[in-house]
Amino acid sequence: MKFVSLRKFIYKTQKNFGWVITAVLLIIPVALWVLMQPLSVRFSSSASTLTSIGQLTGLIGIVMFALAMILSSRTKYLGALFGGMDRLYRIHHAIGILAFMFILLHPLFLAGTYALSSLRNAALFLLPGLDVSIDFGIYSLLLLFVLILITLFARFRYEIMKFLHQILGVSFLLAAAHIVLIKSDITQSIPLRAYIMSLIALGTLAYVYRTLLGRIAIKRYAYVVTAVAAHPSNIVEISMEPKDRSQKLSYLPGQFVFIQFVNDIVGDEKHPFSLSSSPYTPELRIAVKALGDYTTKLAALSVGTEARVEGPYGDFVYFKTFRPKNKKQIWIAGGSGLAPFLGMARDILYSARDTSEYVIDLYYTARSKADLAFLDELTAISNTLKHFRVIPFCADEKGYLTASNVIEESKGISGKEIFVCGPPPMMKSLKQQFADLDIPAYSVHTEEFKLL
Repeated sequence: MKFVSLRKFIYKTQKNFGWVITAVLLIIPVALWVLMQPLSVRFSSSASTLTSIGQLTGLIGIVMFALAMILSSRTKYLGALFGGMDRLYRIHHAIGILAFMFILLHPLFLAGTYALSSLRNAALFLLPGLDVSIDFGIYSLLLLFVLILITLFARFRYEIMKFLHQILGVSFLLAAAHIVLIKSDITQSIPLRAYIMSLIALGTLAYVYRTLLGRIAIKRYAYVVTAVAAHPSNIVEISMEPKDRSQKLSYLPGQFVFIQFVNDIVGDEKHPFSLSSSPYTPELRIAVKALGDYTTKLAALSVGTEARVEGPYGDFVYFKTFRPKNKKQIWIAGGSGLAPFLGMARDILYSARDTSEYVIDLYYTARSKADLAFLDELTAISNTLKHFRVIPFCADEKGYLTASNVIEESKGISGKEIFVCGPPPMMKSLKQQFADLDIPAYSVHTEEFKLL
């Protein structure tokens, strides 16, 4: 019981740690702002109240914007600090939206001070041309507004969405120029100025590191495609070997990487892929389902194609669960979500570690038996390892997999680690079903790839 309580504490700490850090980083500038002048003076009249709220929203907005830029650097250290890359990017996304809301309110409240005497002056304040320092803020907000709308409602290709996210850095630099040039409380308080400028500097460095100097600053491994194998359900598995054996990627089974194939047909876009290989085998493998223009083209890759690999990332690893005795596990794969499980199953087979204590049920869900790629290999692994069981589950025969199906087939799920990877609706549904059954959230692990 003590270990369960400790693990629950660790999970909740990791889950909330990112927001705790964010709250602290927001409280500091607000506290410095409050100490500059009595609140009775700041909120003494309608005009001063609108001005003060405008200042606060701008202060909070730029801090959140800087944090969003810092989190977008995608460093492993930040991923570990925030409880995994998936959670880091969810927090990054939420902070970005909140930053936009506060930044939008900032000029509206300030314009309200002009509106008390003249609506015309309020309107002119919101238009560029009055002051270059204000213009930078207006241009930043307009660019941010357009990019946020596109991000929330448009559905472009991954590489286009990635490019649009990179342009957010331009909006941030414009906002930084606005902060530096305009006369405000930030310029009047040395501690507040030092704090805000430090965050702006870190946000700028993160942007330069990830976007402008990414090809130089971020380590990438040179690999060469050695095989492209077609499998059922429009899945291809691509095998790669390092150009230089001394420069081989070190990773854990179940992790993912970003790969850029240098090929005229595929192009040079960089995409995330779960690894389907075991670290104990010489080649690096990814299993990809054709779901769009880019993934469809991967089947046309030729042997000898160069691949640039960045990573590894992620904590979707069967032996990293904070509960060593919990070696009874349920794995649930849907569609292309099989890839990390394939890598973990191969790892158990080839691993130099003692995996004999693991008891694993792999539920492989698909629309029909014809869509069960790699089933023969998984069955062979199951026949070799008696503690590893493969359970095909086809929707055309049994409907969609439910928590009740898992409980019945696996003789209960209480006290077991549950790993789920597949289409987002499937993962969302199963997570809710497990929660309804009082399965602790820290025992349910997902790989969601929400990286934009």
